[in-house]
Amino acid sequence: MGVANRGRYTNPAMDAKLEEALRTVDDKKREALLQEASRLVIADHGILPLHFEMAVWAMRREFGYAARADQATLAQHVTSKAPAVR
Repeated sequence: MGVANRGRYTNPAMDAKLEEALRTVDDKKREALLQEASRLVIADHGILPLHFEMAVWAMRREFGYAARADQATLAQHVTSKAPAVR
């Protein structure tokens, strides 16, 4: 299901949970459905993590940066912090 499913994984039970979650407005119910769908995929070995990437940023102490999940580094998100008093 979807363009990110490059391995063409399918499981009718997982698909049903996912479709129900997509129709569910209640956050807690949707979360429970997605967790169950995830358990089904993991039990099937439908996801095999082959690569874990760690992003690293370095900068001076007087600057701060909240890392983004997509690893884009945008200058407008760099903040200035008051230098530590020594």
